[in-house]
Amino acid sequence: MHILIAEDDTVSRSMLVMLLRGRGYTIEEAADGGEAWGMLQAVDAPRLVILDWMMPVMDGLDVCRRLRERRGDDYTYVIMQTAKATAADMKAGYAAGVDDYLVKPIDLQNLLQRLRVGERILAYETRQREARRELAAFAVDMQTLAEERAKQLVNADRLVTLGTLSAGIAHEINNPATFIAGNAEMIEKAWELLQPRINNADDTPQVAFMCEEMPAMLRGIREGVERITRIVGSLKQYARQDVRRATPFAWRSVIDNAQLLCASFLKGRVTMELDIPEGMPMLMGDERQIEQVVVNLLSNAADALQGRRDARVVVAIKVDGEYARITVQDNGPGISKPVADRVFDPFFTTKPEGRGTGLGLSISKTIVEAHGGILCLVNAPEGGAVFTFTLPLAGHGGVDECTFVDCGR
Repeated sequence: MHILIAEDDTVSRSMLVMLLRGRGYTIEEAADGGEAWGMLQAVDAPRLVILDWMMPVMDGLDVCRRLRERRGDDYTYVIMQTAKATAADMKAGYAAGVDDYLVKPIDLQNLLQRLRVGERILAYETRQREARRELAAFAVDMQTLAEERAKQLVNADRLVTLGTLSAGIAHEINNPATFIAGNAEMIEKAWELLQPRINNADDTPQVAFMCEEMPAMLRGIREGVERITRIVGSLKQYARQDVRRATPFAWRSVIDNAQLLCASFLKGRVTMELDIPEGMPMLMGDERQIEQVVVNLLSNAADALQGRRDARVVVAIKVDGEYARITVQDNGPGISKPVADRVFDPFFTTKPEGRGTGLGLSISKTIVEAHGGILCLVNAPEGGAVFTFTLPLAGHGGVDECTFVDCGR
């Protein structure tokens, strides 16, 4: 235990120091109250102090008062040694913040007992202080957790509402889109029959212009309907859920099918590199759903690599315990933090108008989480985006029956 002895009488102080050091205490000495107060300002100052009442510069009561006025977490236990033993003197001492008294001449055993009391009180105070700190830290953690959960609940409620709204919108859009598509097809067929007759019957510039522009106009209607149909399909995928039975499947067949589906925007533009270990075990889940995730990731990578001569996408898989860890990494410009923070939000997209619905990554994340995995994004140190997702291995207690986003099958 670390003790400060403040005593202006050299003989008395030396005697106390010798006796207490002989019993294992670490002792610091002060010859007056000013020196004692200066030593108590140190960061590692003693927390158990023996003060003489009457000292030069500053008496023991003044030192004690200053200690009690000082704000801080660590309590200092003060034993006042004095020849003053009247009730009034003791009352003044306790009012100044003295914890205990030693009346001169000092009895060694009495001193040791009072020091042990001080040690017990300081140990208890230390435990209480640590408990308060832990409680304060716990309170901060709980407040942070509560705020995060509140945000999640608000977001979950918003997404549920959004999903319900999306299903209704998709249904309402689908009917007129089908009607427009059917009529556009009829007009195209009719135009093939009417165009020669119109040209023969009327050769005015207006008719010639109409005959020239009509195929492009009909093509624009068809492309617009196809665009609406794709958006409706994405809305249905986002809004609808279905319970399906998970089955074992081979990762190689998933990546082969995904490459085939993505051939139109990968072939000749992007180099694909595969890192699949020999003897890769079967995965557990819905093969078509996981295929959709890979297609979405490859499609996004291809968009990010547009115009790059050395465009490259690396798809790697490795076993990690009872899970497989799949990464899809491109060598594009990467994704800025503001975009990365929102990249999984429904309907958020950075693609030009008409190029994306903003649902691909949101649906992919939902699919992966329904399989008991996670989907996350980081930027590679050498540049480019890295999407990583995990899936359970077959035969390792993976998902048996789970909720998957419906793919319109």
